[in-house]
Amino acid sequence: MTKQTSNVDTREEDLPDNFQWENRIPPNMSQEEYERHVMDKGMAAQRMLADTSFNFLYQEMVTEHVNGIINSHPAQKEERDDRYYQIRGLQDLMVKMQGWVSTAEMLSMRSEQPRNSIV
Repeated sequence: MTKQTSNVDTREEDLPDNFQWENRIPPNMSQEEYERHVMDKGMAAQRMLADTSFNFLYQEMVTEHVNGIINSHPAQKEERDDRYYQIRGLQDLMVKMQGWVSTAEMLSMRSEQPRNSIV
């Protein structure tokens, strides 16, 4: 079987025995340790996303960059592009953290299900 990773096709038989497509567990961690690590990251991200100071800082930085774009002169294309990519970076950070929270929530729900249930 072949999996597509970015623009490169990888055959499963070419991968190390301990490689897992779903979670990419590091070889030095057990499944349980990896899940605990993912849960810890998700809980920390959830606390940050709920923190009013963090959200205020995020909004202030986005607003600052948007205002910089709006107030730039037509000839300042490079500055507008830089500010656009700064905004995208901030948005990507938030999306990544929300993804960590979602993953932790899914792991938490899975661990709460009875072991013999079929989902």
